[in-house]
Amino acid sequence: MDLGQDIAGASVNDPELAEVQVVNPRQIMINAKRAGTTTMIFWDPQNRISFYRLEIGSSLGVTVQGPSQEGEKSTAAAPMLRIQFQVGQSRLVDLETAVNRVVISDPEMADVQVITPRQVLVNGKRPGLATLILMTSEGKSIFYDLEINVNIGQIRERLAALIPQSKIVVSGARDGVILSGEVTDLEEMNNALAIVRAYTDKTTNLLRVGGSQQVQLEVQIAEVSRSAMRKLGLNFVSHGDKLSIGYTGRGAGTDATRPTVLDAFQVAVGIRGDSLGGILSLMEGQGLSKTLATPTLIAMSGQEASFLAGGEFPVPVAQRENTITIEYKEFGIRLKFLPTVIGRETISMKVLPEVSNLDFTAAVNVGGLSVPGLTTRRAETTVQLKDGQGFAIAGLLSDRVVSQIDKIPVLGSIPIIGALFRSVQYQREETELLIVVTPKLAQPVEAKQMPPLPGEDQSFDPDNARLFLLGTLKGESLEKVKAQPSAGPSGAVGVDK
Repeated sequence: MDLGQDIAGASVNDPELAEVQVVNPRQIMINAKRAGTTTMIFWDPQNRISFYRLEIGSSLGVTVQGPSQEGEKSTAAAPMLRIQFQVGQSRLVDLETAVNRVVISDPEMADVQVITPRQVLVNGKRPGLATLILMTSEGKSIFYDLEINVNIGQIRERLAALIPQSKIVVSGARDGVILSGEVTDLEEMNNALAIVRAYTDKTTNLLRVGGSQQVQLEVQIAEVSRSAMRKLGLNFVSHGDKLSIGYTGRGAGTDATRPTVLDAFQVAVGIRGDSLGGILSLMEGQGLSKTLATPTLIAMSGQEASFLAGGEFPVPVAQRENTITIEYKEFGIRLKFLPTVIGRETISMKVLPEVSNLDFTAAVNVGGLSVPGLTTRRAETTVQLKDGQGFAIAGLLSDRVVSQIDKIPVLGSIPIIGALFRSVQYQREETELLIVVTPKLAQPVEAKQMPPLPGEDQSFDPDNARLFLLGTLKGESLEKVKAQPSAGPSGAVGVDK
C-alpha cells in the first residue's frame, strides 16, 4: 500500500486480524489473517499519528479508509496475480521490468530467490496462504497471492503403496486434507492418518470402518472345591454305677457329656452310679463343590456392556437419630467388558467377570438381623485376541491344610495309650478356579434363522392323563402339534332358507 508520505512506524489494533510491515518509508504491507474490522495506526518522523480504518472481508480482501479520504475507499489487498502450487514444487515468475527487492508475508511457507533481475523462483515449503510483493526499479509494487496446497498426488500414491486394499478417497481442502471412504478396521484407519500427518497436520477424518464391529464375548468360569477331614477324641466323664454304651448323636451332648471334638459322631461308654465313663468322638468326611458359569454378551466396538444374572439382598445401614435404612447389594454372575476391534479379526478388550454367592457362614448380626456375607471370584484385565481364540485370564489353585492336637501333658504324648488322652483334628481343602474368555466377531441373522428359545417347543400344558397317571409335567412339543392334521370345520355349508 502506497501512503504518499514518509512514515516511521505502523501498528494494528487487533493483531489477530492482520499484520502490518513497513516495507519502505512510503510503503507498507498488510497481511490479512481473518475477516473483521480494526484500526491501523501510522506515525511519521515527527511523531504525528494518523488513524486508518481496516476492513477485512470473508475472502481476506482488505479495504483501507483514511481520515483524509472521507467517503472514499482504496482497496489495497486485491492481488492482481495468483500463483497456485503444491508443497515441494517450484514456480518461476517472469517479469517485464527489473526487480530490486522481494518481500514475502510468511517466509515459513515459501522461499523466494531472485534468479535474474526479471526472474524470481518461488519454492513451496508448507501449505497455506501468503502474499509476495515484487518491487521494481521504477518504484512500483507487484502483488502475488500465493496458495500452497498439500501434494495430494503423493499422498494417494503412498496410501496405495502401503495400504493397497483400502478404499480411501483423498481430497484437498485449502491447507489441509480430507479423508473419506471406507477402511476394513481401526488399525487401517490409524495407519492412513499417520501417513497423511507426515504431509500436513490439518486432517479431516471422514473415514468409516466397515466389516463387523460387534463383538460377542463368551466367558467360562469353572471352580471345583474338595474338602476332607478326620477327627478323633476321647473325654472321660462320670456316668453312673452300671456300664452302658449309647450313641449321643452328631454334635450333641449335655454339660456332663460334652464331646471333645465338635460336629462329630460320639459314642458314650459309662458305668451306672458314679463310676468313670467316657465319650469317644469320631468323624471322617469328604466334600465336593462345583461351580460352572458361562455368561455371553454382545457389544459394539468401543462401547461398554454389562450383564448380571443373580439378585439383590438387603443390608441394613445405620443412619442418624438411631434410624436404619435398607440398601441392596447385588450378587450372582456378572460380566462387564469393553471391546475394541483394532485390526483384521483382532480384538482388544477390557473384561471384568465376577461370580458371587451368599455365604451365611460369614454372616453378621445388625440390629437383630442376620446379614450374610459374599463369596466372590472376580478378575479384571485387558487382553488382545484374534476372532474365536480363547485365553485363560485368571486361575487359582489353593491347597489349605489345618491340623490341631489337644492333649493332656505327658499322658497325651505316650505312644498308642496316649490316644486316650488327646484329641486330633485334621482338615484339608483344595480349590481350583479357572476363567477363560473367547471373543468372536458377531453378525446379525435373519429372524427365521434364530435358534429356538428355551421352552419354546414345550408351549402346551400336559393333559390329565399325562399329569395324573404318568406324572409328566411337560406337554406335547410344538412341532408334534403342528404335524397333526387339522380336523377343519364341519357341518352344512350355506344358509338355510
